[in-house]
Amino acid sequence: MALVLAPKTIFGLLFNAAEVTAGWIRVGGILFTLIGLQYLGTAVGDKQGQGAAGFYRTTVWSRLGLAAAFCLLVALKQSPPGLLVLAGINVVGALAMHTALGGKL
Repeated sequence: MALVLAPKTIFGLLFNAAEVTAGWIRVGGILFTLIGLQYLGTAVGDKQGQGAAGFYRTTVWSRLGLAAAFCLLVALKQSPPGLLVLAGINVVGALAMHTALGGKL
C-alpha cells in the first residue's frame, strides 16, 4: 500500500526512482496490495469452510479492484492508456470466475 501512496519515496529506498515513473510504481503497489488481500480472503474463506472456493471468490473482487485502480491511474494520467487493455482483461476474467462460481460471492 505504501507504494501506492508514496511511490517515489518508498521505491527510492531501494532503487533509483528517477528511472521509473510514479504510475508504474503504483501499478506494482496495487498488484502487491491485491495479492495480499487475496491471501487474507483465502484465509477467511478457509476459516468458513469454503476451501479453494474462498480463494476463487477473492480473486473476483481483487480483479475488479485491479481494473478500477488501473482505470483511475489512466484517468489521472499516471499511466499510459494501454493499461486499460489489462483492466478490461481483468474484468472479463473476474466475470468468468464469477460465472464459474455459479454467480455466488
